[in-house]
Amino acid sequence: MVPSPIKWQGGKARLRRIILPRIPEHICYVEPFFGAGWVFFAKPKSKVEVIADVNTELMNFFSVVKSDVEGFLQQFDWTLYSREEFVHIMERRGLERDPLTRAYDFFYRIQSHFGGKYNNAIDWGYGRGKPAFDFGGIRPRMELAHERLRGVYIENRPFHDVIPRFDGPDTFFYCDPPYFDLTGYHQHPFAKEDHLRLRDTLASVQGKWLLSINDHPEVRHWYADFPMDSVDVLYSISRQKGGRKSGELLISNYALPTNHEEGVAP
Repeated sequence: MVPSPIKWQGGKARLRRIILPRIPEHICYVEPFFGAGWVFFAKPKSKVEVIADVNTELMNFFSVVKSDVEGFLQQFDWTLYSREEFVHIMERRGLERDPLTRAYDFFYRIQSHFGGKYNNAIDWGYGRGKPAFDFGGIRPRMELAHERLRGVYIENRPFHDVIPRFDGPDTFFYCDPPYFDLTGYHQHPFAKEDHLRLRDTLASVQGKWLLSINDHPEVRHWYADFPMDSVDVLYSISRQKGGRKSGELLISNYALPTNHEEGVAP
C-alpha cells in the first residue's frame, strides 16, 4: 500500500480501507476528483488508470513527480523550512514559472500553510509542539509515487469532460467531489448545480462508479435510487490530538457490501 506523497484537505486516507474492498472488477480506473489520491495509491494497479483534477498546480505536481522526480528532488537538496522561503514562494505565485519550479512551490506551500491548508494566505505554519519539516526526508515517498504513476494518464480537466471521455462497460469511476454545503476547505467552488450535474453524469455512464461524499439530507435525496451506505470517519488534517467524526456516504450504481469497519487508518 503506497502512501500519498502529500497531505490534502478532504483526503481519504482514513476511508481507503473501507473503499478498497468495494472496488469492483474493471479494466480502466478513473478518479475525476483526485486530490491527494489516497485510494489510487493504496489500490492494486489497473490496466488503464486516469487521474484528474481541476486544480492546475496539483496536477502539475503529479505530472512532474511522474516525469522528472529526480529534478524535483534536487530542488530540495539545500532547502530549509523557513518563513522567509515561504513568503518568497507566496510572492511569486502569480508569476510565470517552469513546471519544476511550480511543483517545488506547490509542495513547499502544502507543507508550510498553517493546518495543511492550500490557499493564498501568508500563514506560515509553525508550533512549539513539533519540529520544523525536514525536506531532506521526502525522497522515499516521492520515489514510490513516481513508480506508482508510471503509465498513468494525468488530466487537468473537469469531471464532465473526463467521465464521458473514458466511459465504457469495463470502466470504474471513483468520485470524491467537494463536500456539499460546506465552505472554506476547497479552493475551487463546487455549487449545488455542480453536484446535480455530477449526479446526472454518473446516472448516464456505462461503467460502474462509487461516490464518497458527506452525509447530507439533500445528497440522500438526489441519490435515493442508488445503493447507499453510511460510515463514520475520524478526520483531522492538522496534527492535533484527537479529531472529529465525519459522517460519510458511499453511493454506487452496483450492490455494496453491507458490513464495514470504521474508517480509521493506522
